[in-house]
Amino acid sequence: MKNDAEIAERLAKLADEKYQRRADFARAIGLSPQNLNKYLSGGQRPGGRFLDRLRDLKLDVEWLMTGRDSSTFANNQIELTQIPVFRLVNNKPKGSVMHIAEDPKEYITASKTKDTTRYGIIAADDSNTPEFHAGEIAIASKQEEVKEGDWCVVTDLDGNITVRRVYTVGSTLTLAAADQRQFPPVTVKRKDIRSLHRIVEKITRY
Repeated sequence: MKNDAEIAERLAKLADEKYQRRADFARAIGLSPQNLNKYLSGGQRPGGRFLDRLRDLKLDVEWLMTGRDSSTFANNQIELTQIPVFRLVNNKPKGSVMHIAEDPKEYITASKTKDTTRYGIIAADDSNTPEFHAGEIAIASKQEEVKEGDWCVVTDLDGNITVRRVYTVGSTLTLAAADQRQFPPVTVKRKDIRSLHRIVEKITRY
């Protein structure tokens, strides 16, 4: 996902500057070296309690996540905003597709951009691993252009929600999950889809 590799590089720099061994850094933040490596490789994005642990250690979380040091934030050179995060709920028998809950479950803080349409949804299961694990937050945009192979929040005409990678074939769309053995790709007509909102960021909770 966007910027994950850069965040991983900055995290590695923090670890190497502050600690002689990365195992010591892992111990300080309450992780095993194996779990720390998931963050250092860019496979998992820092969030939630992980960032709280870094703050407790007086490490510059703002620099880690954005590349800008905390003094930039202190001088109000970057504005922050709150993004609503919704749960996916299943109001039908087990196995049915999901709907977005009416009210936000929480709000998360993010850098303010011209895009005021962003919102988050919490992954309900592991059907899209390794891209999205249950409990992770996918940030979607209603105005970002959807390109071939993008992950999107897909809403059909009945309001049913899925998170799928989208491919275009003429007037049809192919919607693919990561686990295609358990969730085979589905082909639908474009006119039967109410909206495609491109996922622009993933936030992993620790």
